Parts: sequence; C-alpha cells; structure tokens
Amino acid sequence: MSIITELKVMGGRGGKVTIHFDDLSSLDISKEALEESGIYTGLAMSPQQIRELQQRDRYFSCLNAALHFLAHRLRSKREVDIRLHQRGFSRETIDTVLKKLEEKKLLDDVEFARTWTENRKSFSPRSKFLIRLELKQKGISGDLLDETIADLDDDVNAYQAGLKKTRLLKSLPREEFTTKLSRYLRTKGFSYSVTEKAIERLWQQIQNTEKND
Repeated sequence: MSIITELKVMGGRGGKVTIHFDDLSSLDISKEALEESGIYTGLAMSPQQIRELQQRDRYFSCLNAALHFLAHRLRSKREVDIRLHQRGFSRETIDTVLKKLEEKKLLDDVEFARTWTENRKSFSPRSKFLIRLELKQKGISGDLLDETIADLDDDVNAYQAGLKKTRLLKSLPREEFTTKLSRYLRTKGFSYSVTEKAIERLWQQIQNTEKND
C-alpha cells in the first residue's frame, strides 16, 4: 500500500494535481479525476486503486480533448474518433468517451449530417454527388446518408452556385463567361448537362437585366 502524503495543485492551465506518496513516488492527475475519486492526504492506496485512478485520469483527459475539438463546430463521430486516436488515447478510452458524448447529445451524426448539408446548400452549393462523398468521408453512411441527401436538387444548386460567380463574370463576352463559369461549376461536382443548363439560364438572366436597364 502507498500512503498519500501531499496533494499539490500544479500551476499553469492544465488543471493537474500532483499526488505524493510515502515511498517518494508521485502521480499527476486531473482535478476532475481527483474530485471524483474522493482521495485525501493520509489515504492508503493499493496498486490496483492507483491504476484505476490513472485510468479515470486518462478518461477525463480524453473527454476534455473531445470537448475542445467539438467547441469549434459540429463534428461527426468519425472525426472525433480520428482526432482522439491521433492524440494517443486507447481504443477503450475513446469508445467510453464517444458513448458519453452521444448520451449527452454532444455528438449526433443525424444532426451533423443535416447541418453539413444545409450549410453547403446555403453557403457553398455543390453537387449531390460531392456532398454525398463529403459526408461519407465524415463517416456518414447507409440509410442516414441516403435520407440526408434525398431532397438535393443539382439544377437548383448549380444555379445558386453559378449565381454567386456570375456577379464577377457578367461583364465578360459569352464565350469567356461560359468557359470560366463551366470550369467553376465542374469543380463543384456538377455534370456537363447540369452545368450547361445553369449557364444558359444565368446568361439569359444577364441579357434580360441589361435590356431592362
């Protein structure tokens, strides 16, 4: 058994506490793990109890890393999984943290997929194929993937994507306008036929506007 002789709060932003034992060994753990364990100066701890405390400390470290990653924007479960793996956490610890995040509704692939698709439609329109590919890369698959993109319309999205670009190209001759806008829409994943229809509609819109002016 090892007896705790001192609990010393470390400086800095890490929120760590150093546990000193009577055998002159020490252990750094998070404040969360310390508070949860209820340990105190004078407590005798077995090697098994110390290992369990270290395991809880790794859990809280992993959880805090996940919460920090999620603070910037919604993430898919796969994104969080990959990030935590890159940080060096074990498979067991990661799975425990992911489960907790899902229980707390902080990790929700249904909401992630819906928000990702809506943001694409509103701010950066692209083809149904490309959005499907993006979501698949984020770990969205199966029925959820099919349901999320079911209502996407390439003709509508190509027009919306082209409309933004047209504001910069409207003064160009038709051939140059067509070439540049076609190249742009193709990078957004739209097919030749969808691209051609969008360009024709946008060009006619420019002509009608000029006539009315």
